[in-house]
Amino acid sequence: MKKYDPNQMKFVTGLLSVSILITAIGCAAQHPTHSFTELQKRLKRGNTIYVVDTNGTVTSGKFVEASDDALTLNVAGLRQQIDRAQVRQVDRYGDSVWNGLLIGAGVGASSAVLTDPGRGKKVNTGERALGVGLMGAIGAGIDAAISDRKTIYLGPTHQATNPALTFRRP
Repeated sequence: MKKYDPNQMKFVTGLLSVSILITAIGCAAQHPTHSFTELQKRLKRGNTIYVVDTNGTVTSGKFVEASDDALTLNVAGLRQQIDRAQVRQVDRYGDSVWNGLLIGAGVGASSAVLTDPGRGKKVNTGERALGVGLMGAIGAGIDAAISDRKTIYLGPTHQATNPALTFRRP
């Protein structure tokens, strides 16, 4: 049995801890923006979004663009513009599968680099590649399973309409 150097074990443990921390930071949820400019950056043309106006009416459609003055959607084949002053909240479903894939593959790659499954024997690159791919697939699967609506924009003077986030006194 091979004896490990305690300094080497501390180094590997530290590297693994940093790797987990970086992965956790990458998983952190984005907070809703209060800027149409930032909203434009967060959405791609064709994303399905749900716009809650100041009356509480929800309009769903495909995102076209967000200008300084208005949000433009494609609703049932027709372009609809909603003035910025009327937009209370913008939501969308789910999470990108790509970031889950990349985070999972990153965890798999870190494990492949930091561990020595052969304990000094010849390294099997195929097994390590399979591990990276498997972890990537698990990460993508987790993201694909996320199906709740996420608020990505809140009007500057409005609170979220999600009842779990709204606190009222009796």
